[in-house]
Amino acid sequence: MDLNPYAAPLDTTAPPPLPVSNEAEVIRREHIKHEASVKGIGSLYFIGSIFILIGGVTMVFAGLKGGNMGTAELAMMVLFPALGLLGLWVGYGIRKLSPAARVVAGILTGINLVLSIFGLPQSIIAILINTYILNLLFSKKGTMVFSAPYKEIIAQTPHVKYKTSIVVWIVLGIFVLVVVVGILAAVFSTRW
Repeated sequence: MDLNPYAAPLDTTAPPPLPVSNEAEVIRREHIKHEASVKGIGSLYFIGSIFILIGGVTMVFAGLKGGNMGTAELAMMVLFPALGLLGLWVGYGIRKLSPAARVVAGILTGINLVLSIFGLPQSIIAILINTYILNLLFSKKGTMVFSAPYKEIIAQTPHVKYKTSIVVWIVLGIFVLVVVVGILAAVFSTRW
């Protein structure tokens, strides 16, 4: 075989792509929407935990500054930061599809669901949201998404991506805008 001196050089540094079985791609495409929804729940845990952690740290500083604390205040000063850190771990774990984080998220969501039931009729939306989260985590597709074989499927199909619709981006933008306006209103209302 003659070498062509005018041919483009071959790139031998890139590893060859993993062979993709048609079955792996079919399974990934069947579960990609559910996977994205589960990871979205992980993001919500993460965001909520940041707010809980900020509130907990604020309580600690306020308690240390105030001095005279009772048992309930001391318990809250420990509980809130601990829940915030636990929530950060759960959010990260769910984003990485960790089975351990799935179990802890199920327990926390179950507790929240029970507490929401005691708050009827005002907490119907919270009941629906918690039920939906439990369904995402423990349904047949949720069990598959958190399984070890599915992680292998993800490794074999990195080209399969979930495309978020423009409607979701618009709703998310409106939600972020409402939250920012609410925070700014709260900050500026205390100064007036």
